[in-house]
Amino acid sequence: KPTKKMLDGTGIDCLLYTPDEFSERYCVFNDVPTGALKEEIDKYALENDDFQSIAILNRLREREYQGNWTDATMQKNIQKYEDYAQSIIEGISPISTKDWLRYIEAVSIIKKSDIWKEVNRGTNVYQKDLYADYEIQDYKIRCKGLLDDLWIGDNAIVTDCKFTTAKDMDEWMSIARS
Repeated sequence: KPTKKMLDGTGIDCLLYTPDEFSERYCVFNDVPTGALKEEIDKYALENDDFQSIAILNRLREREYQGNWTDATMQKNIQKYEDYAQSIIEGISPISTKDWLRYIEAVSIIKKSDIWKEVNRGTNVYQKDLYADYEIQDYKIRCKGLLDDLWIGDNAIVTDCKFTTAKDMDEWMSIARS
């Protein structure tokens, strides 16, 4: 199963190199499920070709999720994510508005970086580092993002982006912004 960091890297890659395909591959939602509700909706949508809130309700009841909620309240909560589940059923990746905005910001940071200058020169790169520096009190810290298999030229493709020093993309971007 792809990790959150892998999904972020794929989304950024799509916005960076094939932005006109983004709306075919991703659907942006203001509200996405979290925790056990997300797990069960995602799992159900990947295994089935229709949305059945009662089936998801039963799975959640087996996990003793929100045991103090009535079935009606629980089903209402599940049904508000029907479009989210339908996007998964149709093979489109649902993402939150927050993630979409983070992807746009990451693309903006990358396009301002030295590596993007190399992209425009047609350079071939393998494991190119993206750095951002920041200071905490008396400590200066260099945060590194690592792009693997970056072939720049006629077919510009990033196959993997890792944030090797920062915990995650949010931390890397907050450092790169400053």
